[in-house]
Amino acid sequence: MDNAEILGKLPFVKDIQLSPNGNKIALIQNIKGEYYIVVRDLMNTKTKPVVFSVGAAKVRQIEWGNNDRVIFLATFPHYSRGDYETFTIYRIGFLNVNNSKAIWPFNKGRYRNAIGAPRIINKLINDSEHILVSYFGDLLKVNLTNGEKEELDIARKSSDWVTDSDGEILAYSQYSKKEEKFHEMFKVPGDNDFTSLKILKDGKSELFEGNIQFVSNDKQSIFYTKKPDINIQNLIQANINNYVVTDIKNASNNGKFDVNNVLKDLYDSQLIGVQFTNQFTESDYFDIKLKQVYADLKATFPNSEVVISSYSKNKEKFIAKVSSQEVPLEYFYYDQSKGSLLKIADSYPHIKKLSLGKVRNIQYEATDGLVIPAYFTTPSISNLIKPPLIVLPHGGPETRDSLAFDWLRQFFASEGFAVFQPNYRGSSGYGKTYAESGYGEWGKKMQQDIDDGVDKLIKDGLVDKDKICVVGASYGGYVALYSATARYKKYKCSVSFAGISNLDDMFYHAKEQYSGFSYWEKSIGSRKNKADLLKYSPLHLINKNTRPILMFHGEKDTIVPAFQSEKMYKALKKAKIKGSKYVEFENEDHWISHEKSRISFLRESLTFIKKNI
Repeated sequence: MDNAEILGKLPFVKDIQLSPNGNKIALIQNIKGEYYIVVRDLMNTKTKPVVFSVGAAKVRQIEWGNNDRVIFLATFPHYSRGDYETFTIYRIGFLNVNNSKAIWPFNKGRYRNAIGAPRIINKLINDSEHILVSYFGDLLKVNLTNGEKEELDIARKSSDWVTDSDGEILAYSQYSKKEEKFHEMFKVPGDNDFTSLKILKDGKSELFEGNIQFVSNDKQSIFYTKKPDINIQNLIQANINNYVVTDIKNASNNGKFDVNNVLKDLYDSQLIGVQFTNQFTESDYFDIKLKQVYADLKATFPNSEVVISSYSKNKEKFIAKVSSQEVPLEYFYYDQSKGSLLKIADSYPHIKKLSLGKVRNIQYEATDGLVIPAYFTTPSISNLIKPPLIVLPHGGPETRDSLAFDWLRQFFASEGFAVFQPNYRGSSGYGKTYAESGYGEWGKKMQQDIDDGVDKLIKDGLVDKDKICVVGASYGGYVALYSATARYKKYKCSVSFAGISNLDDMFYHAKEQYSGFSYWEKSIGSRKNKADLLKYSPLHLINKNTRPILMFHGEKDTIVPAFQSEKMYKALKKAKIKGSKYVEFENEDHWISHEKSRISFLRESLTFIKKNI
């Protein structure tokens, strides 16, 4: 088993969820290269496990609906003959763990070809037979046994529903086409109708802009995120006085990093805490019991990322996933009442055969003085003072890297490469100003941030300046293509998975996918500025000095269509750029979901890079 197979294999376990009574666990488990839902009995290990396949679809998430039903989210590509376009369809299903049969409640009727993902709003702690689901702008009460749906009597085409523990609607978002804004709808005790929340600014009443996450039990205050006039995104608390938001204050604030996830109770959807990413994902629990359990686990696993992924209804039994540089990803069962901690799964059982690279966080100044956070990994086994370098920019671009285990980072480190991962301007998690500083900077300041980091590593004598290759996926794939064409003096080769070669084409694709232009207009720049889009598109920058490029793309990619790589490869062939290659993976998506594709991607990338540097 080579390094590509060890790290390219899908993790043996992707997720583990504990049943409400704490007697069973549901897993997303790798069986012969594909993910299955597996249900095991913790109390009687001799009981035969339930093994369920979602067929041609891909299972993405699981959670328990009640002690007999596992709710799962799956995706599959769907070709629409009317649109001449492939879409990614999201579906939820309910698996009966007693007979291994599942129902798909949204496979019929007007939801059958809906593109958006259904979202569970509340699992109704006092009604174990139903859940509330938001789908296609509707709020539905769905029966876990037969899938029957009851549409709740509320305005359609709404979102971000907030309910109390019994499922009573307290707030939601309503989009106004006329104003091109969301109205945050709220209802105070005693009123029959919902009313738009307002806020006073400079003595004038304006629509309140925020994303309500929770309403207090007395219905006099709200907790929300996305306050538009501050830099760091926090969880905010405010009072409601005659439908006007007042007395605003921070409910959670770590001072430096955005709140990226609001934690809600698994059983009644009430507020229990927040998450943010420092070097690892960190949880700040408001719930006293969870706060103590989290503190105990953090003390047990120092210098690690600890996430409580599920717990029993009485909050006495827990599943925690733990990751660090030394331990990629393990799952533990913790019984607080007994004080027992047991490892129940290892996602990379063969990783001990490898010598993992040492990852450290660094900072450097970009050309314009902006401080850029980054991660630099050195190979543990190398006879070279200055090892070759893999530049590994993240996708998004509004995401970020961290110290958490990264299979791609560690693959190249295991093969003797240093790895550089900059959280260039435009990355998320560091505040609104930092994220927005990347808007319209594709190929410009975001690229310069990456180049500046590489220059710093060279200046510090940490890498071989003549042996540098860029590897990236999605936006990172764009960086790889741009680096090989416009930065050929610095980089010797590039590997792109699902990279964007022609910026203008993304607007046409967004239209075909019915996803709108707003994201791409914000991120790339105006679609009307054709000259600028052309100037920073790798497809139009190919020249005689262009470095060899290896491109991969999934045939069923609906985020970045495969023609982005196909066009680039044809142009490289026409320009007679030697050494370039294109590989299209059959039935593959944007996330390299197939084990066979991952292993092939790693092996071919390694051969290509070694040949060119």
